[in-house]
Formats: sequence, C-alpha cells, structure tokens
Amino acid sequence: MTSYSYVFTTIVAVIGVGLLAWALWWLNRAEASRSLRLARRKWFEATKTNTPLENPSDETREQGLSNIRRQTTVIRRTIIPLILVTTGLLASTPMLGELPTALVSVIVGLLSVTVGVAARPVLENVFSGLVISFSRLINIGDTVIIDDHYGTVEDVTLTHTTLRIWNWERYVIPNTRVLNSPARNFSLHDLFIWAHVEFWVSYEADLKLVEQLAVEGAKNSSTYAGHEEPKFWVMEMGERGIQCWVAAWADTPSEAWVLKNDVRTALATAMQERGVPSHLLRIVSDQAG
Repeated sequence: MTSYSYVFTTIVAVIGVGLLAWALWWLNRAEASRSLRLARRKWFEATKTNTPLENPSDETREQGLSNIRRQTTVIRRTIIPLILVTTGLLASTPMLGELPTALVSVIVGLLSVTVGVAARPVLENVFSGLVISFSRLINIGDTVIIDDHYGTVEDVTLTHTTLRIWNWERYVIPNTRVLNSPARNFSLHDLFIWAHVEFWVSYEADLKLVEQLAVEGAKNSSTYAGHEEPKFWVMEMGERGIQCWVAAWADTPSEAWVLKNDVRTALATAMQERGVPSHLLRIVSDQAG
C-alpha cells in the first residue's frame, strides 16, 4: 500500500468512529426524549370505556416504554455493525485495485442483487420505521385515523405499526404504508377537538328551532368543554334538503367521541318530539306524490 492509501484509510476510520459516536449519542437522546414524552402522557384511550384492565393507561404507558427501549436496542445493534462494515469497506477501497476487475464486478453484482431483491421490502419498512419513530409525527399513545381506522397507536416497531382501534382490535400496518398514506393525528400538538356533527333537515324545518336544539344538545353533553358557545352552521342547500353542522369543544378525542354521540342522540330525540321534518321525509313525500 502507498502512503496515500494509509492516509485515506486513516481518514475513513476516523470519520467512521466519529459517525458511530454521533449515531449512538443521537439514538440515546432520541430514546430519552420519546420516553419522557410518553411518561408525561396521561391519556391513552381513543374512546371512553370501562375496560377489563385494572389500570389501562398505566399498562399502555409501560408497554410503550418497553417498546421504545426494545426498538432502540434493535436499532443500536443494527447500526453499530452497519457503520463498522461500511467503514471497513470504504477503508479497504485502495486495496481493490490489487484484485482482478472481474472478481470485484462479481462481488458487487451479487451484493446488489441480494440487497435489491431479497432485502428491499424489509429495508423499506425499517427505514420507514426509523422515520416514523424519530420524526415525532406519529407517537405511541397518539389518537389517529389511518386507513379509515380510528384508534390509538400502541406500538411502532422497525417493520410495522400497531393501531388499537376503538373496539380494541389491533390493526397492524407496514411502516411503508403508514409513511406513504395520509393520516389524521388528533394528539400531535394538543388534545383539544372542535367536534362537529353533520345532519340534514327539510326546507320546511324551522332553522331557528333546529339551531336551538343542536346547541342545547351540545351544551347538555357531559363532555362539553365550555371554552366557547357551540356553533351552528348551514353548510349546504341541496336539492332535497339543508345540510347543517353543530360544533363544540371537547378536551380530548375520547371525550369528543362521547360529545358527538350525545349531540346526535339528543338532537334526533328533540327533532322527533318537536316534529322537525328531516330531508328524508321530503324525499319520501315527493316519491309518494
């Protein structure tokens, strides 16, 4: 080996060691940050329910912390050999000139085929899992909607994300799909929800009365957060009826779930009792005529 080769090998080795030290420092810092965020979280449920578990929030928190530690360990055990092997290969580059060109081409070709064909799906999911875990866009304990499934993020591994949906079933999604699909996160910055209920009434309905019933239904809910008065809007005037919205604040997504159920139940009952016609009654009347 020439003096240039020794210098090149030394520089690559120093860079590799520095990169390894930085990666381990960053990984430890990220683990501490994620664990602290999860430990501070007090709320883990997508819907309010009395579960068979004695302390569901405590168990979910402990499971999440265990998952974070396990995932960090796996990443650490993966990243150390990866950096060492990559550094070794780069450091040995000057020696490749001493090998036959055909042999080098065969080795590179075999490695490319193996990685490209066999390991591609796994590597894609692992890379997506790293992005999801450390971007903080989706965290363990967050309430989300993914693929039209509403629930709580229970686990984020290197290959898949587990969502505990509202009925406590587990929905397992490959990380590439999570990363590439639109998702609604109700816990990304805060837990407040401006919950709304959509409904239709006939043109014969008294809109003042409809607004009164809708607002009262929201205010009478046990989970209504009185940050401001509920709002009522006429959203659309269609051929068959009028589309209305009523919205009110809830402090958490699970309370928003209850709030919307309370509003629908109270509003439907009140409209029946007060004889407020819905758009379906007009459709039936028009068809009968």
